[in-house]
Amino acid sequence: MQTDNQLIGDEADRRRSPLRQSRDHRRDRFDSTDLFERASVPRAVASLALPAVASQLVVLAYNMADTWFIGQTGDPAQVAALTATFPIYMLLNAVSNLFGVGGGSLVSRSLGAHDEQRARRVATASAWLAVVFSLVAGAILLLVAEPLLRLLGTPEAVMPHARAFLWFAASAGAAPTVTGLVLASMLQAQGKPGVASAGMCMGVLLCIALDPAFIFGLDLGVAGAALATAIANTASMLFFIGYFIRNRKRLQVPIAARPSRPAGADLREIFAVGFPAAAIIALGSLSNGVLVALLSSAPVTAESGLGVVQKLELVPFQLIMGVTGGVAPLVAYCSKSGNRARMRATMRFVLAIALAAAAFVLVIYEALAEPLVSLFVSDAESVAFGAAFLRLRILALPAIVVEFALNSAFQATGRSKQSLTVSVMRKGTIDLPLMIALNAIWPIYGLMLVQPIMEFVTALTAIALWVRLDNRNTDKRKEGIAQRQSRPAAAKAVTQ
Repeated sequence: MQTDNQLIGDEADRRRSPLRQSRDHRRDRFDSTDLFERASVPRAVASLALPAVASQLVVLAYNMADTWFIGQTGDPAQVAALTATFPIYMLLNAVSNLFGVGGGSLVSRSLGAHDEQRARRVATASAWLAVVFSLVAGAILLLVAEPLLRLLGTPEAVMPHARAFLWFAASAGAAPTVTGLVLASMLQAQGKPGVASAGMCMGVLLCIALDPAFIFGLDLGVAGAALATAIANTASMLFFIGYFIRNRKRLQVPIAARPSRPAGADLREIFAVGFPAAAIIALGSLSNGVLVALLSSAPVTAESGLGVVQKLELVPFQLIMGVTGGVAPLVAYCSKSGNRARMRATMRFVLAIALAAAAFVLVIYEALAEPLVSLFVSDAESVAFGAAFLRLRILALPAIVVEFALNSAFQATGRSKQSLTVSVMRKGTIDLPLMIALNAIWPIYGLMLVQPIMEFVTALTAIALWVRLDNRNTDKRKEGIAQRQSRPAAAKAVTQ
């Protein structure tokens, strides 16, 4: 009879020779330790960030293709449905962040403290909690999707398309979407970003292949895009489950096949870091919902133009998230192992390359706003709205780089208070009255200025929090050194 602590893939691994199991385990263990402790900072960042960036680029390609395919229907109402459902669908990302970021940070920090038993326990708890919470979230969204859409002021012409999208993508697809993302985070947390990237890319490429068949071949329109998303996310989740089954002995942090009651201390730390990461998505969803509601009185082409802009913004956003999120396990490991010099060097390097990329994208978007928007929609009014919106909102990009990098570091090092402060400031609180005020001063276009204003304020706050935290850690280290140096002198005085 199997016991509760038996891990996924026991039967498959018993068929492999003991010599091969030992060799594979030693090889994987060396790879992770070498990467986290001995590799140069540029090499370590590249090894962790490039697979994450690659997967984000493929996800980006899906988002672009999704909008492009829907745009080819020639129906602004269907494009507007993507905008209307975006804040609701993003709530699933909040659930995945709760356990993916919270659990992943604790897994990496546990490995840095050489506590593999705790890392395994946390990974198992995170994965199974993701399954339970996503099932509940899908059921709730099934019940409240239409009331939420009406609360956001979704026009009647858009409502059928938005309702169909949420049914397939957010309700039926909730469990595979969230579980797949959390399993990918557990792999990334233990230094396996390539595998995490491969699983995500496989699902996204499948979705891109299914989109035209469902949207045009089956004439399902935006509902076809949602169905393709749900199928692709399911395939991605199955890929990760299969990987854990096949590689149980090779992984430093496998996942138990049966859930067990998680330790209270583990849960507190998962939620302490995961809650701010979930809050930044949930509050962003709230903020975006208010934005859509305030736009509901404008022409539907304004909402259509905003939908395209939000997809174009994903280009730099996904790149930034790929770099800053990709190196989070390295930051967490260095923090817990006490190598703060390596952690600082990592942060400086990441900020330098991310800011350079942001400056390049900012110039391109400002110069080519109309041609970029017209790639997705053809009607002149949607293009005009979209180009104007893009030029205003993209001004926030340099601040977003700083904010994402520092907040990722806060989460990686378990600094939940600082992370929560940044999350709350960025979206869903101060920006709400600011949207109402600026919309009254400069209708429609004033709404788009809120993002750059709030991102710069939040970035400055994040910098202040980081400097204060770093100074505090430096003072503690100096005190520790002074105490260690005083002990031999005190002992010598006693003997004399």
